[in-house]
Amino acid sequence: MTAISSKTLQPELDGVVSVSLQSLIRLGGKAQHLTSPRSIIRASLQGLHLSPFKGRGMDFAETRPYEDGDDVRNLDWRVTARSGKLHTKLFQEERERPVLLCVDLQPPMFFATRGVFKSVIAAQAAALLAWNAWKAGDRVGGLIFNGENIHEVRPLRNRSRLLHLLKMISEATLHRPQTQQAQTQQLSEALTNLRRVVTPGSRIFLLSDFHGIDAVVRKQLAVLARHSDLYLMMISDPMEQQFPASGQWRITDSRRFLQLDFSRKKARVDYQKQSASRVEQLQQLANKHHFSLIQLSTPDDIFLTLQHHLTDRNR
Repeated sequence: MTAISSKTLQPELDGVVSVSLQSLIRLGGKAQHLTSPRSIIRASLQGLHLSPFKGRGMDFAETRPYEDGDDVRNLDWRVTARSGKLHTKLFQEERERPVLLCVDLQPPMFFATRGVFKSVIAAQAAALLAWNAWKAGDRVGGLIFNGENIHEVRPLRNRSRLLHLLKMISEATLHRPQTQQAQTQQLSEALTNLRRVVTPGSRIFLLSDFHGIDAVVRKQLAVLARHSDLYLMMISDPMEQQFPASGQWRITDSRRFLQLDFSRKKARVDYQKQSASRVEQLQQLANKHHFSLIQLSTPDDIFLTLQHHLTDRNR
Protein backbone atom coordinates (compact mmCIF):
# COMPACT_ATOMS: atom_id res chain seq x y z
CA MET A 1 0.00 0.00 0.00
CA THR A 2 2.45 2.59 -1.26
CA ALA A 3 1.96 6.06 -2.65
CA ILE A 4 4.80 7.06 -4.99
CA SER A 5 6.00 10.62 -5.31
CA SER A 6 5.53 12.15 -8.75
CA LYS A 7 8.99 13.70 -8.39
CA THR A 8 10.54 10.23 -8.76
CA LEU A 9 8.63 9.71 -12.02
CA GLN A 10 10.08 7.34 -14.61
CA PRO A 11 8.77 7.02 -18.19
CA GLU A 12 7.01 3.72 -17.49
CA LEU A 13 5.01 5.42 -14.74
CA ASP A 14 3.36 7.90 -17.12
CA GLY A 15 -0.34 7.54 -16.49
CA VAL A 16 0.19 6.10 -13.01
CA VAL A 17 1.57 8.89 -10.81
CA SER A 18 1.44 11.70 -13.40
CA VAL A 19 0.34 12.24 -16.99
CA SER A 20 2.33 13.56 -19.94
CA LEU A 21 0.84 16.02 -22.41
CA GLN A 22 1.24 13.42 -25.16
CA SER A 23 -0.94 10.98 -23.19
CA LEU A 24 -3.67 13.58 -22.78
CA ILE A 25 -3.53 14.43 -26.48
CA ARG A 26 -3.88 10.74 -27.41
CA LEU A 27 -7.12 10.61 -25.41
CA GLY A 28 -8.66 12.76 -28.13
CA GLY A 29 -9.13 9.63 -30.23
CA LYS A 30 -11.17 7.95 -27.51
CA ALA A 31 -13.14 11.08 -26.70
CA GLN A 32 -14.99 11.01 -30.01
CA HIS A 33 -16.64 7.75 -28.88
CA LEU A 34 -17.68 9.20 -25.52
CA THR A 35 -21.36 9.99 -25.04
CA SER A 36 -22.01 13.71 -24.81
CA PRO A 37 -24.22 14.64 -21.84
CA ARG A 38 -27.55 16.22 -22.67
CA SER A 39 -28.69 19.46 -21.18
CA ILE A 40 -31.16 19.53 -18.32
CA ILE A 41 -34.36 21.33 -19.38
CA ARG A 42 -34.97 23.98 -16.73
CA ALA A 43 -36.52 27.02 -18.36
CA SER A 44 -38.85 27.95 -21.16
CA LEU A 45 -38.46 30.40 -24.00
CA GLN A 46 -41.30 32.35 -25.59
CA GLY A 47 -44.08 29.99 -26.72
CA LEU A 48 -45.12 26.56 -25.57
CA HIS A 49 -41.92 24.60 -26.22
CA LEU A 50 -39.27 24.07 -23.56
CA SER A 51 -35.71 24.76 -24.61
CA PRO A 52 -32.96 22.19 -23.94
CA PHE A 53 -30.51 25.10 -23.97
CA LYS A 54 -31.43 26.39 -20.51
CA GLY A 55 -30.10 29.84 -19.83
CA ARG A 56 -27.72 29.80 -22.78
CA GLY A 57 -26.77 33.14 -24.30
CA MET A 58 -28.99 34.60 -27.01
CA ASP A 59 -27.56 36.34 -30.09
CA PHE A 60 -29.50 39.06 -31.95
CA ALA A 61 -30.62 37.74 -35.36
CA GLU A 62 -32.88 40.34 -37.03
CA THR A 63 -35.76 42.77 -36.66
CA ARG A 64 -39.21 42.22 -38.23
CA PRO A 65 -42.66 43.83 -37.98
CA TYR A 66 -44.50 43.11 -34.72
CA GLU A 67 -47.10 40.33 -34.82
CA ASP A 68 -49.82 39.44 -32.32
CA GLY A 69 -48.37 37.23 -29.62
CA ASP A 70 -44.83 38.63 -29.79
CA ASP A 71 -43.20 39.48 -26.47
CA VAL A 72 -43.47 43.25 -26.03
CA ARG A 73 -40.21 43.16 -24.03
CA ASN A 74 -38.41 42.46 -27.32
CA LEU A 75 -39.71 45.50 -29.17
CA ASP A 76 -37.05 47.31 -31.18
CA TRP A 77 -37.81 50.90 -30.23
CA ARG A 78 -35.26 52.47 -32.58
CA VAL A 79 -36.70 50.82 -35.68
CA THR A 80 -40.23 51.43 -34.40
CA ALA A 81 -39.53 55.17 -33.98
CA ARG A 82 -37.85 55.40 -37.37
CA SER A 83 -40.56 53.52 -39.32
CA GLY A 84 -43.61 54.52 -37.32
CA LYS A 85 -44.63 50.84 -37.05
CA LEU A 86 -44.00 48.37 -34.25
CA HIS A 87 -40.99 46.10 -34.81
CA THR A 88 -39.67 43.29 -32.65
CA LYS A 89 -36.20 41.77 -32.25
CA LEU A 90 -35.57 38.12 -33.04
CA PHE A 91 -32.86 36.14 -31.29
CA GLN A 92 -31.16 32.82 -31.92
CA GLU A 93 -29.63 30.57 -29.28
CA GLU A 94 -25.89 30.57 -28.99
CA ARG A 95 -24.79 27.10 -30.06
CA GLU A 96 -21.19 27.14 -28.88
CA ARG A 97 -21.68 26.17 -25.26
CA PRO A 98 -18.88 27.16 -22.85
CA VAL A 99 -17.53 24.01 -21.15
CA LEU A 100 -15.33 24.51 -18.10
CA LEU A 101 -13.15 21.86 -16.44
CA CYS A 102 -12.36 22.74 -12.83
CA VAL A 103 -9.55 20.37 -11.79
CA ASP A 104 -8.40 19.89 -8.19
CA LEU A 105 -4.70 18.90 -8.14
CA GLN A 106 -3.90 19.72 -4.54
CA PRO A 107 -1.49 17.44 -2.60
CA PRO A 108 -4.21 15.07 -1.22
CA MET A 109 -5.07 14.16 -4.83
CA PHE A 110 -1.60 12.58 -5.22
CA PHE A 111 -2.56 9.32 -3.58
CA ALA A 112 -3.60 5.79 -4.45
CA THR A 113 -3.40 2.30 -3.02
CA ARG A 114 -4.67 0.70 -6.23
CA GLY A 115 -4.69 1.66 -9.87
CA VAL A 116 -3.41 5.22 -10.45
CA PHE A 117 -3.21 8.43 -8.43
CA LYS A 118 -6.43 10.35 -7.92
CA SER A 119 -4.70 13.26 -9.70
CA VAL A 120 -4.19 11.06 -12.76
CA ILE A 121 -7.88 10.07 -12.80
CA ALA A 122 -8.79 13.78 -12.62
CA ALA A 123 -6.41 14.68 -15.47
CA GLN A 124 -7.53 11.85 -17.75
CA ALA A 125 -11.24 12.50 -17.11
CA ALA A 126 -10.76 16.23 -17.74
CA ALA A 127 -8.94 15.52 -21.02
CA LEU A 128 -11.64 13.13 -22.26
CA LEU A 129 -14.40 15.61 -21.42
CA ALA A 130 -12.47 18.53 -22.94
CA TRP A 131 -11.83 16.71 -26.23
CA ASN A 132 -15.44 15.51 -26.34
CA ALA A 133 -16.75 19.06 -25.88
CA TRP A 134 -14.34 20.52 -28.42
CA LYS A 135 -15.28 17.95 -31.06
CA ALA A 136 -18.96 18.73 -30.39
CA GLY A 137 -18.29 22.36 -31.35
CA ASP A 138 -18.21 23.83 -27.84
CA ARG A 139 -15.79 26.34 -26.35
CA VAL A 140 -13.46 24.76 -23.80
CA GLY A 141 -11.66 26.32 -20.84
CA GLY A 142 -11.11 25.67 -17.18
CA LEU A 143 -9.42 26.18 -13.84
CA ILE A 144 -6.56 24.17 -12.38
CA PHE A 145 -5.71 24.64 -8.70
CA ASN A 146 -2.86 22.92 -6.87
CA GLY A 147 -2.91 24.32 -3.34
CA GLU A 148 -0.67 27.28 -4.15
CA ASN A 149 -1.97 28.77 -7.40
CA ILE A 150 -5.19 28.90 -9.40
CA HIS A 151 -4.61 28.86 -13.16
CA GLU A 152 -7.43 30.04 -15.39
CA VAL A 153 -7.96 29.26 -19.07
CA ARG A 154 -10.86 31.19 -20.62
CA PRO A 155 -13.14 29.07 -22.84
CA LEU A 156 -12.55 29.43 -26.57
CA ARG A 157 -13.39 27.38 -29.65
CA ASN A 158 -9.70 27.03 -30.39
CA ARG A 159 -7.47 23.94 -30.58
CA SER A 160 -4.45 25.88 -29.33
CA ARG A 161 -6.41 26.97 -26.26
CA LEU A 162 -7.45 23.37 -25.62
CA LEU A 163 -3.84 22.15 -25.89
CA HIS A 164 -2.77 24.93 -23.52
CA LEU A 165 -5.33 23.71 -20.97
CA LEU A 166 -4.11 20.11 -21.30
CA LYS A 167 -0.48 21.25 -20.95
CA MET A 168 -1.29 23.04 -17.70
CA ILE A 169 -3.08 19.96 -16.35
CA SER A 170 -0.16 17.72 -17.30
CA GLU A 171 2.40 20.02 -15.68
CA ALA A 172 0.31 20.21 -12.51
CA THR A 173 0.43 16.40 -12.19
CA LEU A 174 4.22 16.48 -12.56
CA HIS A 175 5.02 19.21 -10.05
CA ARG A 176 3.24 18.74 -6.76
CA PRO A 177 3.66 21.80 -4.50
CA GLN A 178 4.32 21.59 -0.79
CA THR A 179 1.59 23.59 0.90
CA GLN A 180 -0.11 23.84 4.26
CA GLN A 181 -3.20 25.60 2.94
CA ALA A 182 -6.49 23.95 3.85
CA GLN A 183 -7.83 21.96 0.90
CA THR A 184 -11.36 23.32 1.25
CA GLN A 185 -10.08 26.89 1.38
CA GLN A 186 -8.61 26.77 -2.11
CA LEU A 187 -11.60 24.87 -3.48
CA SER A 188 -13.74 27.77 -2.28
CA GLU A 189 -11.35 30.28 -3.89
CA ALA A 190 -11.47 28.36 -7.17
CA LEU A 191 -15.27 28.33 -7.16
CA THR A 192 -15.28 32.08 -6.48
CA ASN A 193 -13.06 32.59 -9.54
CA LEU A 194 -15.25 30.25 -11.57
CA ARG A 195 -18.37 32.25 -10.77
CA ARG A 196 -16.69 35.35 -12.23
CA VAL A 197 -16.11 33.75 -15.64
CA VAL A 198 -19.04 31.37 -16.05
CA THR A 199 -21.98 32.45 -18.21
CA PRO A 200 -25.58 31.16 -18.15
CA GLY A 201 -25.95 27.82 -19.90
CA SER A 202 -22.33 26.77 -19.35
CA ARG A 203 -21.47 23.17 -18.61
CA ILE A 204 -19.14 22.76 -15.62
CA PHE A 205 -17.21 19.64 -14.62
CA LEU A 206 -15.65 19.86 -11.15
CA LEU A 207 -13.12 17.07 -10.50
CA SER A 208 -12.01 16.62 -6.87
CA ASP A 209 -12.05 14.26 -3.91
CA PHE A 210 -14.18 16.83 -2.00
CA HIS A 211 -12.53 16.08 1.33
CA GLY A 212 -13.77 18.32 4.10
CA ILE A 213 -16.11 20.51 2.05
CA ASP A 214 -17.97 23.01 4.19
CA ALA A 215 -21.14 25.10 4.11
CA VAL A 216 -19.45 27.82 2.03
CA VAL A 217 -18.53 25.36 -0.74
CA ARG A 218 -21.99 23.78 -0.68
CA LYS A 219 -23.59 27.21 -1.10
CA GLN A 220 -21.26 28.03 -4.01
CA LEU A 221 -22.18 24.77 -5.75
CA ALA A 222 -25.88 25.54 -5.34
CA VAL A 223 -25.40 28.99 -6.91
CA LEU A 224 -23.43 27.57 -9.86
CA ALA A 225 -26.14 24.97 -10.49
CA ARG A 226 -28.86 27.61 -10.90
CA HIS A 227 -27.80 28.70 -14.38
CA SER A 228 -25.38 25.96 -15.48
CA ASP A 229 -25.24 22.23 -16.06
CA LEU A 230 -23.03 21.19 -13.15
CA TYR A 231 -21.28 17.83 -12.80
CA LEU A 232 -19.32 16.85 -9.70
CA MET A 233 -16.73 14.15 -10.43
CA MET A 234 -15.92 12.74 -6.99
CA ILE A 235 -12.60 10.86 -7.13
CA SER A 236 -11.57 8.43 -4.39
CA ASP A 237 -9.34 5.50 -3.59
CA PRO A 238 -10.90 2.25 -2.30
CA MET A 239 -9.11 2.66 1.04
CA GLU A 240 -10.80 6.03 1.53
CA GLN A 241 -14.18 4.34 1.31
CA GLN A 242 -13.41 1.35 3.49
CA PHE A 243 -10.48 0.69 5.80
CA PRO A 244 -8.62 -2.57 5.19
CA ALA A 245 -8.80 -5.50 7.54
CA SER A 246 -7.21 -5.19 10.95
CA GLY A 247 -3.45 -4.82 10.90
CA GLN A 248 -0.48 -2.49 10.60
CA TRP A 249 0.02 -0.68 7.30
CA ARG A 250 2.92 1.49 6.17
CA ILE A 251 2.27 4.33 3.72
CA THR A 252 4.94 6.45 2.01
CA ASP A 253 5.25 9.30 -0.47
CA SER A 254 8.91 8.27 -1.03
CA ARG A 255 10.13 10.93 1.41
CA ARG A 256 8.17 10.26 4.56
CA PHE A 257 6.62 7.15 6.10
CA LEU A 258 3.44 6.82 8.10
CA GLN A 259 2.47 3.76 10.13
CA LEU A 260 -1.30 3.21 10.27
CA ASP A 261 -2.89 1.01 12.90
CA PHE A 262 -6.23 -0.50 11.85
CA SER A 263 -6.49 -2.84 14.80
CA ARG A 264 -9.26 -0.84 16.52
CA LYS A 265 -12.64 -1.81 15.11
CA LYS A 266 -14.28 1.43 16.31
CA ALA A 267 -11.78 3.52 14.32
CA ARG A 268 -12.54 1.55 11.15
CA VAL A 269 -16.31 1.84 11.65
CA ASP A 270 -16.13 5.58 12.41
CA TYR A 271 -14.01 6.20 9.32
CA GLN A 272 -16.43 4.33 7.07
CA LYS A 273 -19.37 6.28 8.51
CA GLN A 274 -17.54 9.56 7.89
CA SER A 275 -16.75 8.60 4.31
CA ALA A 276 -20.32 7.46 3.60
CA SER A 277 -21.68 10.66 5.15
CA ARG A 278 -19.60 12.83 2.79
CA VAL A 279 -20.99 11.02 -0.25
CA GLU A 280 -24.54 11.15 1.11
CA GLN A 281 -24.34 14.89 1.79
CA LEU A 282 -23.09 15.58 -1.73
CA GLN A 283 -25.79 13.37 -3.24
CA GLN A 284 -28.50 15.15 -1.24
CA LEU A 285 -27.12 18.50 -2.42
CA ALA A 286 -27.10 17.25 -6.03
CA ASN A 287 -30.69 16.04 -5.77
CA LYS A 288 -31.85 19.30 -4.22
CA HIS A 289 -30.22 21.56 -6.79
CA HIS A 290 -30.54 19.29 -9.83
CA PHE A 291 -26.92 18.64 -10.71
CA SER A 292 -25.06 15.38 -11.26
CA LEU A 293 -22.71 13.54 -8.90
CA ILE A 294 -20.47 10.94 -10.56
CA GLN A 295 -18.11 8.80 -8.49
CA LEU A 296 -14.75 7.74 -9.95
CA SER A 297 -12.23 5.42 -8.30
CA THR A 298 -8.48 4.99 -8.78
CA PRO A 299 -8.72 1.40 -10.18
CA ASP A 300 -11.33 2.44 -12.77
CA ASP A 301 -10.98 2.36 -16.53
CA ILE A 302 -11.81 6.02 -16.76
CA PHE A 303 -13.26 5.93 -20.29
CA LEU A 304 -15.65 3.06 -19.52
CA THR A 305 -16.70 4.62 -16.23
CA LEU A 306 -17.48 7.99 -17.82
CA GLN A 307 -19.30 6.32 -20.70
CA HIS A 308 -21.47 4.36 -18.27
CA HIS A 309 -22.40 7.37 -16.15
CA LEU A 310 -23.00 9.77 -19.04
CA THR A 311 -25.15 7.20 -20.87
CA ASP A 312 -27.27 6.74 -17.73
CA ARG A 313 -27.50 10.54 -17.38
CA ASN A 314 -28.98 10.81 -20.91
CA ARG A 315 -31.78 8.30 -20.36
